[in-house]
Amino acid sequence: MSKSKTKLTRLLFVLGTSSLPFLAVSCHWTKNQEQTKKNEISSETPKLDPSNPNTQSESEKPNTPSTPNNPQEKVVIGDKKAYFYSTLNDMYNTLELQRFYKFGLATSFFFWDNYNQLSPNITKLKTGEYNENTQKEFEKLKSKYDTFQNDLEEKDRQDGKNDVTFDRTWTKEDAIQNFKETFKKLENAKAIGVKYDVYGEFGLTNDVAYEALQEIMKSDDFPSYLSLVSEGSLRFDIRQNRVARLNISNNNLTEEGKKAQKVYIDNAMKLISNPSMTTLEKVYVLGKYVVENLNYVIENASLNNAYTSQKGVCKEYVDQFAHLLSRAKIKYRIQTGDAHTWLSIQLDDNKWIYSDPTFADDSGENIIKAIGKSGTSETDKSAITQLFRTQSSAQTDQKMFGLITPTSENIENVINDEYINKTFIKLIKEVVANGKQVSALNYYENKFYFLEKEGNKTLLKYIDTKAKEIKSVKELNDTNKLALFVNDSFLYYVKGKELWKIDLKNSNSESKVKDFTSNIETIVLVRNKEKIQFQINNETYEIN
Repeated sequence: MSKSKTKLTRLLFVLGTSSLPFLAVSCHWTKNQEQTKKNEISSETPKLDPSNPNTQSESEKPNTPSTPNNPQEKVVIGDKKAYFYSTLNDMYNTLELQRFYKFGLATSFFFWDNYNQLSPNITKLKTGEYNENTQKEFEKLKSKYDTFQNDLEEKDRQDGKNDVTFDRTWTKEDAIQNFKETFKKLENAKAIGVKYDVYGEFGLTNDVAYEALQEIMKSDDFPSYLSLVSEGSLRFDIRQNRVARLNISNNNLTEEGKKAQKVYIDNAMKLISNPSMTTLEKVYVLGKYVVENLNYVIENASLNNAYTSQKGVCKEYVDQFAHLLSRAKIKYRIQTGDAHTWLSIQLDDNKWIYSDPTFADDSGENIIKAIGKSGTSETDKSAITQLFRTQSSAQTDQKMFGLITPTSENIENVINDEYINKTFIKLIKEVVANGKQVSALNYYENKFYFLEKEGNKTLLKYIDTKAKEIKSVKELNDTNKLALFVNDSFLYYVKGKELWKIDLKNSNSESKVKDFTSNIETIVLVRNKEKIQFQINNETYEIN
């Protein structure tokens, strides 16, 4: 499959509006035949493709849209088929998670009676072929399922005792303690549902719960086993402006997945260890890290596979990025609306940006790129547009996991073009647009280093994020394979058959690292390992 750029539509169908189910976000791509020119940044929008093996897809994930506006196209047969399979998968997953709920006696009987009727029919449709008859069966089944979920929610509210009762109105500190205790119980459980009293004199208000959750999310002890969007969504049920129920699910990482996640997060945190980094700088470095360490592959997409085999779809991009932001103590929100999901991130001056890590990935769908930092400039072209959006990816009601956003927390103070023009973002946009950049941007000590061609010369330059200017460092002779990487204080680059490095702490002195028997044609810095490695001409080498 080629990596040609296409105009696409992404339809992310969120199953229902009930607060009881865990909503697993699906996000896939469907191909449109219209091609765009190489290096043209097209206005593309995401489109859904089911994760069921019966779906037919010759799709490609787009390079990147040049504008935050993602116009919706008319729904066609392919879209209906995609919705058919993805919705059935979400219905199935929701029922499986609800098996672990602690319902009251009457509600439990009601659930299992309906589960035994619905589950076999859902399984039959989602593993079968799509046609006109199965579409009609699906519509009837979906109607029964929605009615069941609404009835289940109401019965659950009325049946059995509450898990949490109140002798006073809770403060933010009370809510934080309760949420942390609940999250801790999830570590060895698949899913947990907590019922809160909403009919007594006291309770937990929506606004207090919102503030408490935001504070927990903006902390480095936010549990890494908690699923945000990938394996089910954290979800609050609000009734009479009080929290009536909290549903959470485990991200189901295997032991291998947990180990890979730890290495992944630890390596990412090393990239932003400089205390003088701004949030704007951290977002760009972490956002690129997510993109560089994940391949957009539909089959068997899961958060566990994202960490162990670097394969996933949009929900994995968002889940991974969100956990890195938490570890970096950056305030963010995961938002949904108009059949899409994305992040909003608060900067140091309390302004907000929108960030779409899925669109920031410039590679195609089901194309297995080498995992690690590429030496080319392609990712910068997409990342600078999609990690710093001035408009939301889609319309949103401002809710966060079912919590109604307090008026004081509404995202209204969003960056604009005037703001961007006063930051280093403007300089990066200029560099990636002028056609002279011949390497990826590499961050070190408030500077983005890159290689640029000027006639027959190859120049090492950097963007100074503090001074907001571009400066030239030195000319690099005989640099014909133009890759540039930073690790610790060293910049690595290629001269024909040789790998060289520049010591940024020692007057930019150059030294040869290794000779090879043939010209270096491809090179990737493999960072997501315990030791730094380069993949050179498809062979892996450890660099001391």
